[in-house]
Amino acid sequence: MAWALALLAWAACVCSSGAGSGAGSGASDVTTATGSQRSMSTAHDQGQAQDQPPHLGVDFQVSWPQFLARSDLTSAWTRTTGPNRSGWVSPGPPFSYDTSGFLGNGNLGVLVQADGNGSITLVLGRTDVYDRRVPGSPFATGELLCDVAKLPIGNLTLHAVGRVLDGEMRVRLWDGEATVNLTTSLGKISTRITVFGGSSAPSGGSSGIVVVSNDVASGGESAAVWRFTAADANANLPHPVYSTESYSCTNKRYKSNPPAVLSTTADGIRTSEQALLVGPRYATAFAAAAGLTVLATTGPLPGSTALSRATADARWALHQARRDALFPEHYAAWHEFYTSGSFVSVSHPRLEQFYWITQYKLGCGMGLRGDLAGDGGAMDHTSPWFLPNNGLFNWDLNIQMTWWGVAGADRVSLVLPLLRFLERNTPDFCANVAAAAQGPHSCDCTTDNCTFRTLAGPSAHTGYVAVGRIETGHHNPGDLNKSIVPPGPLGDLVWALTNIEHAWRVTRNRSIAERLYPLVSGAANYYIHWLAKEAPWSGPADGFYHLPPTFSPEYLGGPGDGDTSYELALCRWGLATSLELGIVLGIHDPRAAAWQDRLDNLAPYSVSSTGLDVARNLPFDQPHRHFSHLLGVVLKDPTLHTPASSPLVQLSIAHWRSLRDPCTMAARPASRDAGWVGFSYAASALLNARLQNTEAAVADLTWYVERSAVEGKFGHRESPVPISGACPLATEQNGSGFFANTFYGEGLGDPTAETPFGTCAALQEVLVGTSAVDEVISVFPGLGNGTASTSLSTMCFHQLRVVGAFLVSACFANGRTTFASIHSEAGARCRVELPSMQQPLSVLPSTVPMNISAGGIVELELKPGENVTVYSTGTQPDLAIRAVPMAPYQENFWGFKNSTHIRNQ
Repeated sequence: MAWALALLAWAACVCSSGAGSGAGSGASDVTTATGSQRSMSTAHDQGQAQDQPPHLGVDFQVSWPQFLARSDLTSAWTRTTGPNRSGWVSPGPPFSYDTSGFLGNGNLGVLVQADGNGSITLVLGRTDVYDRRVPGSPFATGELLCDVAKLPIGNLTLHAVGRVLDGEMRVRLWDGEATVNLTTSLGKISTRITVFGGSSAPSGGSSGIVVVSNDVASGGESAAVWRFTAADANANLPHPVYSTESYSCTNKRYKSNPPAVLSTTADGIRTSEQALLVGPRYATAFAAAAGLTVLATTGPLPGSTALSRATADARWALHQARRDALFPEHYAAWHEFYTSGSFVSVSHPRLEQFYWITQYKLGCGMGLRGDLAGDGGAMDHTSPWFLPNNGLFNWDLNIQMTWWGVAGADRVSLVLPLLRFLERNTPDFCANVAAAAQGPHSCDCTTDNCTFRTLAGPSAHTGYVAVGRIETGHHNPGDLNKSIVPPGPLGDLVWALTNIEHAWRVTRNRSIAERLYPLVSGAANYYIHWLAKEAPWSGPADGFYHLPPTFSPEYLGGPGDGDTSYELALCRWGLATSLELGIVLGIHDPRAAAWQDRLDNLAPYSVSSTGLDVARNLPFDQPHRHFSHLLGVVLKDPTLHTPASSPLVQLSIAHWRSLRDPCTMAARPASRDAGWVGFSYAASALLNARLQNTEAAVADLTWYVERSAVEGKFGHRESPVPISGACPLATEQNGSGFFANTFYGEGLGDPTAETPFGTCAALQEVLVGTSAVDEVISVFPGLGNGTASTSLSTMCFHQLRVVGAFLVSACFANGRTTFASIHSEAGARCRVELPSMQQPLSVLPSTVPMNISAGGIVELELKPGENVTVYSTGTQPDLAIRAVPMAPYQENFWGFKNSTHIRNQ
C-alpha cells in the first residue's frame, strides 16, 4: 500500500520533491545492457529535476529519466515448457507491425520485431522512399497503392548461434533507443538499437542511420552476427490485412522495379543501390566492427548521390560509434526534445503512459527538431515505418487530426514540416481548382514552384488552391492535378491549414503568419467561386450566400441540397482567418472586400429538432464515425459559441453520440465506416472538453484506452472485442483500437496515424483550453471547486501552450486547483478562468495588477517575458510541478507481453 499512501501524500501536496516520480520498478530495466556506451548514457541519466527552466514561483521537481522510464514500451516472450520447447507461450513474440517496438528520426523508421526464430529483426522504412509513377508516366497504372506507395528497404536481422528460448525488449523513451535481451540454448545476447537523432552526419538533416551495439554476447553467442537483406522495391506485396483489390496493388499492369545492385567498397562497407522505373535511386550501406553494426539509408537522389551519401554516412557512423562520440549527440537530442517541451502527468496510468509514448512517436515520426522529415514533410498513415501497400494521406480527417495537439504541447517546430509539405506541393493545389476558376484567378505556377506574388504587387493574392480528392500519396498530394468540384468536398485543404493557424495563434510568430497567408487566402478564395445568392442550389432568395451540394466526409446519407455544415464551417473560418492575417501583416489585399461581404452574409447552419444538420434538408439521422457536421464546434466558430447557441451545440453532440453504435439502428447502413472508431472517441473527448463537459471527455478518453487492451488483446486484428452482442458490424468496428505498441488500426486492423495524436490533444484540452470568442484561458475547465473527475482525480502539467502566446502550468488535487502559473511570451492582456480554485485569489509577484470580473474571470496585464502565479489567498501553496505517483505494478503497461507479464490494472 506504499504507493497508495504516496498518492495521498501527493494529493495533499506534502510529498517530497522527486520522490513522487514513482519510478519504482520502471527505473530498473526489463533488459540489461552493459558496456562503455551504456555507462556513459547512465551517467547522463542521473540528470536532475531542473532539466527544464522553471517559471517564477514554480519549482519543476521531475526527474525526466525516472518519469519516462515508467512509460517505456516493454515486451517479453518465452517458449513453452517441455522437452522440445517447440512453441511459444501465448501470444508469442512481437512478430508484426502492431506488436513491435519502434524507433525513428523523421526520415528513417525502424520496427523492432521478432523473426520466426524469436530473434530480432529490424524492418526499415523511410518517409521519402516511395514509387513516383505519376500520370503520364509509361509505368503508371492509375491506382494510388500501385503508383505512389511506399517501398520497402529491407531488414537487418540478428542471427543467433543457438536457439532463442526467451526474449525481452524495452523501448527507452528518454534515450530514444531499444534494448533487447535474448537467452538462447548457447548463451545470452544483450543489444541496443538506436536510430541516430543528431544532425552532424555527412548527409545532415536527411540522414537515416541505425546503430546496433551488442553489449553482451556470452557463451556460444559471441559469434552472433547482424545481417542486412535488401528487399524488392515493389508495391505489389501482400497487404498484411486485406486481400481485396482496393487495399493492395494487384493491377496486372504494374511493372516491377529492377533488383537492387549489391556491392562492397574497398574498406568493407556493403552497399545496396536501388533504381526505380520512375525517379531517382535510393541506397543503403552496411558496416560492422567489434560488436558494432551500422546501417545508413538515403532517400531517392539523382545519379550516384544516394550511394555515395549512404556510404559516407555508414563510414562516419562506425567511426563515431567506435570512438564513443555518436551516442552522446543522439542522447542529447532526445533529452532536449523532452525538456524543451511541456510536461503532463495524470492519475490514470494507462492514459499517462499512452500520452508519453505518443509524444515519443512524434519525435520518431516528425524529427526531434522538425527538420528531419525527409522530402515527405508530413506523416502518412504509417510513416516513417514501413508496411506493405501504404504511404497514403487522407485529407478528410487523418492529416488534420495528426497535428491537433502538437503546437499545444509546446512542440511548434514539429508543425513546420507540415507547412513545408503544403508549400512544396502548392503547384498541385493550384492545378486542382476547377477549370472555370482558372484564368485571371489562377496561380502563377511552374513545374517547380507556385507563388501568389506573395506580399507584393498590385495584383497579388489572386490564386485559388484546393486538394484534388480525399486520398493521396506523398508525391503530388494535390492528387495528381485532379480538379475538385462539387459534390466533392471543397475545404479539405482549408481544414489542414487550421493546424498551421493554431501554431501561429499560440506563438504569435510573424514568420508563420507570412507563410500561412498565401495558402489560406488561396484556399478560402476558392469558396468565392462557388458562393452565390442566386443559383440553382440557393433556394428562395434570402439575402445569404449559399454553397452548392457537397458530401459531408464519410456521411452516407447524400449531399443534401447545399450548405453542408462541414463546408460552411471551413468557409467561415477561411474567410475570417484571411481577413485577420491581412490586418496583422498589413496587407492591402484587393480580395478582402469580397471576403468580408461573403463572411457577413454567409448562410447560417441548417438545424432541426436533433441539432445541427449535415446539410440543408439533410438531418443527421445515421450512425457516423466522423464528426464532419460538427466541425464548426471543433473550429470554434463564433456563431456556435454564444450563450444562445450552447443548447444547440450540446444537443448536436448528444445526438451524434446517441447513434454511435450501428447495431442499435433498426436499419443499419451497410458499411463498416458507420459505427464509432478510435478517432470518434478522440473527437468526442475534445468536443466535450471545449464545452467543459469534463467528465464526459475523460470518460471517452479512458474508456477507449482501456477497451483497447481487454485481457491484453488490445485492438489486435485477430481478436476484435465485441461489445454489442451478435452484431457483425459492431464486432468489426470494435476490432479497431490501439495496438499493444499504441499504434492504431481500424476495422480489421488497417493502420492509420491520427487517433493517438488526437487522443493526446483531447487530454490537453481537459487540462487547459481557451474560449472561442474572447480567448479566456480555462485551467482544468469544467471542474468546480471541490469536485474532481472520477478517473483523473489528480493532474499536473507544465508549459502547455495556449492562444495568445501564453505558457500555462498548474496542478489539481483534492478537487481544487492548487496554483496556476502563466508565462507571456508576446506580452498581452490575459484573462483566466479558474473554476476549481478557491477564492479570494492572490498573485505572485504581488506587483502584477490583477482584476476579477463579475463572472469570476481573472484579468492580468502581462509584459513580454513576464510570469505570474495565481493561488488561493491565505494558503501556503506548494508551487511544485511533480509527477503523479504510480504503483510499480501499473508501470510499463504498453508493449507485447505473454500472460505471465501482462499487468492486471
